[in-house]
This record gives sequence, structure tokens and C-alpha cells, in this order.
Amino acid sequence: MKVANGSITLLDVKDGEQPITMWMSNANHTFVADASGYVVDIEKNAFFTESTVFIGETEAIYSETDILSNPTANKYKYNVSISSSKTSWTFIKSKNGNKAKIVASTIPIGTTDKSDTLTVTVSVVNEKGNIQQSSMVVTLSKGIQGVDGVAIRLEADKQYFMADGVNNLVGGQSDINISIKTIGEVGTLTAYKRVNGGSETQIISNDGSVISIYFESSSDDLGEGSFFIDGSEVIGTLAGLSISQVAERINDNTAVHGFTAEIISVHYMKISAQDGHTPNVSCSGNYNGEPFVFALPSMTFNAIDANNDGENDTNIVVSPSDFGTADTMTIIVRGTGGATVSDSITIARVKQGIKGESAITVNIVSDTNGNVFKNGDLDTHIKVLTANVYDMETGSQITSGVTYLWKVNGAVAKVDATENYSTGATINATKSYIKFDSTDVPDGGAIDVTCEVTVA
Repeated sequence: MKVANGSITLLDVKDGEQPITMWMSNANHTFVADASGYVVDIEKNAFFTESTVFIGETEAIYSETDILSNPTANKYKYNVSISSSKTSWTFIKSKNGNKAKIVASTIPIGTTDKSDTLTVTVSVVNEKGNIQQSSMVVTLSKGIQGVDGVAIRLEADKQYFMADGVNNLVGGQSDINISIKTIGEVGTLTAYKRVNGGSETQIISNDGSVISIYFESSSDDLGEGSFFIDGSEVIGTLAGLSISQVAERINDNTAVHGFTAEIISVHYMKISAQDGHTPNVSCSGNYNGEPFVFALPSMTFNAIDANNDGENDTNIVVSPSDFGTADTMTIIVRGTGGATVSDSITIARVKQGIKGESAITVNIVSDTNGNVFKNGDLDTHIKVLTANVYDMETGSQITSGVTYLWKVNGAVAKVDATENYSTGATINATKSYIKFDSTDVPDGGAIDVTCEVTVA
């Protein structure tokens, strides 16, 4: 399947462009303050967040000078502007390699002004010299000592996996290591993942001699089958047993086989080896006529000394296979030591744009008098905009197997039964053409019309 976009600003036509991916390295941060609400300089100066922008598979370069007045000379560059939701919180941006680095300048003293939202607006000049703009948000808070002076900080060694032109992950990429730093009494840590903005799924902790097992079934009857640890049969048959009863059987015979079991939830059980090695668990049989299945959690959440300070921190390891087909994966860690103690970090799929003979391009044309409505007689004219799709290998127009979706100023365009655009219509504009009249465009203004096409 091939996808491309054509856009028209009713005076300008754009062809398909490379995808743009961007993120901030630290999108959530908690400053720890003393009882008066004062954040000492060493704590304030420890915070920074950096922008990363990819155009296709090429990292764009942050520029401190204006690039927007002459975009054709500044391809693959971007400008950044920042805006704080409160005047009491101030920030400074600077250049650090290809990235824009933002640090805190002023954090207010006191116990009431405890949070701020920093909006980071990125203006990118892409490979065609066109300007694209997007905003990201950094959430900041202040934890007061003796009240809520606890914090969790996630730090990743990178925040992306590279994908090729057909969206498959490039081979040979290293795992992503996310270290978890804690301040104060955060309590018990629990980790979750959210894929493509969906619901949260818990990540179960593994540490050294412990292995966490996920049972697909939480039924009171796990089905026919045997349970093995390190190749030895621990339970002869699972028929009629629930997960909790499996754990009881293992614990009843700890003196014999050297393992203990702990139920974490209706689906998860942790098995530990008393001699410190990591158990190898397997089973055989079936459940309701299907093969009996249990599986390890998709990521590891390990207890380690992440910052080499002699104290036990934790980290989360995300491998390319863990990331799989996701476009984004957000990792969230929460503690029980404070009502709001948590942090999150997002991993993105950086996509190479489809190039050369595999690419398609879109050209939007008007049937009459170009893209401009003029005052006077021409006001009564209807303009029909048509999206023409071309194969970049042959140069020929593609007319079959194409689906269309028109948008006006970023929103899905609505039309009546004869494809006339109307803000009061209810039908999505999905034909190869769409109709506008002069009343659809503000006097002296413009509207942005885009057609997203997909070729099977």
C-alpha cells in the first residue's frame, strides 16, 4: 500500500512529502523543593529537555537564526519558540548539536505555584523547502519536602527505532535502555506501556533469579498439561487448577525443587530460584482444545544500579521486537509514595519516506480560473478541485485502486450529495474531486485544502 498527500492553500500546490517525527527528551519533570517551596540551583540546573526532529530518516538541524524567511536555502533545518503558561516560570533555549536545549531559568518560590506547562513550537523546513509547524508540551511540577517531595525520573539512551521505506524496522538496532531514577520515598514502582495512544498494559518486574510468567487464561481450570521448571516436571497435570493453585503446589514442594511462586495478578505469577539462577519454565497440554499458552512479559523491568551510585535503581529494556509494529510506545512508571508521583517517556518509529520508483505523487488542479476567486462576476463560479495521482516510476497517472480523503484547514471535509463542500454537510469527501464556491473562502483570505490518497 502506498500513501501520499497533496495539499493546496488555494494558491499553492504541494506534492507528497517525507514524514516528520519529533519529540522532547524530557516531557515530564518534577523539581524537588524544600519545605518553603525553594528549588536549589543544583536541582534546577539538573533539568533540561532537548528537541529531536527527523525528516524521513534524516535528523534535522536546529538553527538559532531565522530560516523561515528563506526556506529554500534552509532545507532540513528547524526553528523553535517556547511559551510558558505562567510568567513566574521562565526558560532559556540554546543550541546543542542538532538539537534545541531548554533549561529552567526561574522557578518560583512558595508552596502554591507548583506546576507549569511549557509549549514548544517547532517550525521545520522539509526536503522540498516547505514549512511545517507543530507544537509539543513539556509538563513541569514542583514537589514540596515533607508534603510531596518525591519524584520519578525516566532517562532513555535513545527514543526511536528506525524504519525503512515500507515501514519495517531496520535490522541490527540496539535495545533502548530506560533508567528509572527516584527521589524521596516513592514507594513501590509499577511500570506500564501504552502503544499508539491506546490503553495501558502493565510491565511486570524481572530481577535476576525471578521470572514473571503471563498466563493467557485466568480461568479456574487451566486445562490439560504439565508444568516444568528447568526441565523437571513440577506439576503433573494442570487440569482443574487455577493460577493460585499452581502457585500453592510449587510452594508446597519448595524443599524438593528449590523454587517459590508468587501471584501478582489474575494473569501473572513470579517464580524464583532459591540458588539465584533464572528459572526456565515451560508447559505442555491444551486449554479448551487449544494448545496451552503462557508467555513472558514483552519487556523486562529489572532492578539494577542504573547510575552506579551503589544504590539499587531500576531500568526498563525495550528491544526492537518489543516495539514491533508500533508507531509510538509510551512507558509510564508510577510509585505509591505520593498521589501523583510518576513519569513517562515516549519512543517513536522514525520512518524513511518512500522514494524513487516506489513513490507516488499527488497534484491538485482546478477546473476553471485557477485557484483564485475574484470579486465581481467570478463570485458565482464553482471551482472543481481534482486530485491527480502519478506513479513516479512510469510517470503515468493512477486511476484504479485509489482512495481519497479531502481535508480543509486540517479537518475532514464534508460535502453534500453532489460533492459540494459545506460546513453544514455530513458526508466525508472521498471522491477524486471536490467542489467549492466563493462563499467557502473568507473575503481576502485563504483556506488550506489537502487530499490524502492511498494506492493499494
